Amino acid sequence: MHEAREELARLSRDPKEAEIYRQRADAIAEKYNALLGAEEKGEIRGIKQGIEQGKIEMAKKSLKQGLDVKMISLITGLSIKEVENLKIL
Repeated sequence: MHEAREELARLSRDPKEAEIYRQRADAIAEKYNALLGAEEKGEIRGIKQGIEQGKIEMAKKSLKQGLDVKMISLITGLSIKEVENLKIL
């Protein structure tokens, strides 16, 4: 801990060293924020994919039960064409 304090004192006395340290800290913070943003986008994309997959599964089960394609479309939010394509699968 003592060494870290000495290094901090040395850096704060030398304007060039302080600027290099600040730039490095800014670069690290920028990378960290970029990673957080990417993680957030990935989570959102995963949630959207999960919701879409749930709609498809619900539509498939409804088709097996003999529900009307238009009704399934209305319930799930899938287009009629998307529901009809599930009949082929």
